[in-house]
Amino acid sequence: MELTISKFQGIAPRYEPDLKIDSRTGKAWARTAQNIDLSSGKIKALLDNLLQEADTNFYNSLTRYNSAWEKGNNRYFCEWKINNLDLLFYLDGGIIKKKVGASVADLGQTRPEPPTLEILSKDLTDGATYRWIASSHGTNEYYCELIAGGDPSLAEATAVYINSSQAIKGVLGMLAAGEWGYGDNDTLGFSTIYVRLSDGTDPDTKAPNYVVHNGGVLDGDYIYIITTTRSVGGHTDESGPSIESEELTANLNQIRITRPTITDANVTHWNIYRYTVEGGDYQFIVQVAIATTFYDDNIADADVGDAISTWYISDQGNNIVFDKPPGSVDGLITEPHSGMLFFWIGSTLYWTEPGYPDAAPSFYNMNFPANIKKVIPLGGIVAVLTEMGPFRIDGTHPELFQQSKLLGEEPCISSAACKTRSGIAYLCDSGIALFDLTSTSVISDEEFTEKWFESNVSSSGAVMAENDNILYLFHSRGTLVVDVRVSPAIWTTLALIAYAAFKNDLDGKLYIIDSEGIKQIQGATTYLTWSWRSGNILMDTVSPKEFQSIELIGNGTDIVATLYLDGTQKASKTMGFDMEDDRMLKMPEGERGRALQILLSGSGEITELIVRSANE
Repeated sequence: MELTISKFQGIAPRYEPDLKIDSRTGKAWARTAQNIDLSSGKIKALLDNLLQEADTNFYNSLTRYNSAWEKGNNRYFCEWKINNLDLLFYLDGGIIKKKVGASVADLGQTRPEPPTLEILSKDLTDGATYRWIASSHGTNEYYCELIAGGDPSLAEATAVYINSSQAIKGVLGMLAAGEWGYGDNDTLGFSTIYVRLSDGTDPDTKAPNYVVHNGGVLDGDYIYIITTTRSVGGHTDESGPSIESEELTANLNQIRITRPTITDANVTHWNIYRYTVEGGDYQFIVQVAIATTFYDDNIADADVGDAISTWYISDQGNNIVFDKPPGSVDGLITEPHSGMLFFWIGSTLYWTEPGYPDAAPSFYNMNFPANIKKVIPLGGIVAVLTEMGPFRIDGTHPELFQQSKLLGEEPCISSAACKTRSGIAYLCDSGIALFDLTSTSVISDEEFTEKWFESNVSSSGAVMAENDNILYLFHSRGTLVVDVRVSPAIWTTLALIAYAAFKNDLDGKLYIIDSEGIKQIQGATTYLTWSWRSGNILMDTVSPKEFQSIELIGNGTDIVATLYLDGTQKASKTMGFDMEDDRMLKMPEGERGRALQILLSGSGEITELIVRSANE
């Protein structure tokens, strides 16, 4: 009796050892099959993996950024191009980092402490602190000193107001009516303010606030907040607002705003916003270099700038305040969705302000009934893979997202998940599941049973990636490969244990980290050694049978073949294809048994396997 096995599609490892050859189709299931390209219906060796960078660390995160490899543990790398800058976001000990070029900083800024305020203006006609003395020079010129005499400690003013109007600065000894000056024109030993009133009288005869040092236009009750602007590698962001300052009343005064201590080395400026208690929004006053610790505000209410943008009431009526992510997080989306970064803590999902990755308003969050394992955007929706199964989020507006549970109950048991051309594949407790935007289903080949996954795949170290319509599940014992370029899909395994994977869209290649370092999948010019071990071949009978020989049809390098009968090795030979005898392996004469098993290994190509037994 002779049976020819060809068209090796579908050969894949199973858990069950007794697998009968189907004599009608000529197909046999393998007990194990590794490093084999079956897409052509032949057993062919795969190209070896090309080492790109040696590294013996067991990193589980990998990406290519700024012409260099980025790697680490639990990093969830996310690249984003903003205003011609290439940004990389990742986790470092659970803290979201932002990298631009070689510059690195935490995502988002800590909101600053409130500023302190003081009335900069001094009432020089208060009758209690200051007095005026006639100068010995000029006409009707008077200088200011303390009420008891001596230095009033008045710096040169930015403005002097006389009778509620800003006066012109003149030259001491030659002041015109209504002008002021600064200096020491009477050998006082200190500089002070001089004035010449328009009516020529002594300023001490006037009412309070008639002459005001650093007088101003601020007239009302004011509150201030500040923000900080920083630059990380050229990418700027503005913090959320500080707590509000105290309320301060000004009566044609200037107000000095002093910033709090700011320790972030990337901060370049601080920004001042002012609120008039009588009505209005917090509106922009000025941006101040971080080296300057105070600013004297003398900007009229009519001349202020736009309302603050990092704190606003949205069109939905919600209070949106820019802030940092809430401490250590569990995971980060690997690409932005509608201009937003998504991240999660336990069963709570968070996201950032659209277009502003450094802004994470606390209002932007959504709870799920189970812990989140991975979040992947696909086809305009966001898939949230949880321990009780996938959910989908529809929408692009940060306040209008809609959550819905999918059909199917396949839980996501690890972060092993990736996008494919058919949807999102992820590791569930029954094997590999597929979310197609509407429902979930287990897509594992029926020969890869739930028991096989349970015995071979540790969810904690599993990684999933897709490239060129080939799905890879890297796990603790090797790699499960699903080739959907042919129908039905071909399932096989690689003798490769990888800890991280990265699909580089720039060159269309797949890269992994194994115990030697970073490698390009099938990027070398040499070939891997493959192995194929059949299941138990029963030849349509359950009674002992005399097996005679096997013959290989193929080409290439030598193949090592080993025959087993009922689990015991009976024959082994290095086989070639130059002569007929080279490609045949005979069973010792008279050997009878119930089940034949064949082990083949090498780097050549096999198109057919012929099994012969005695006619009985």
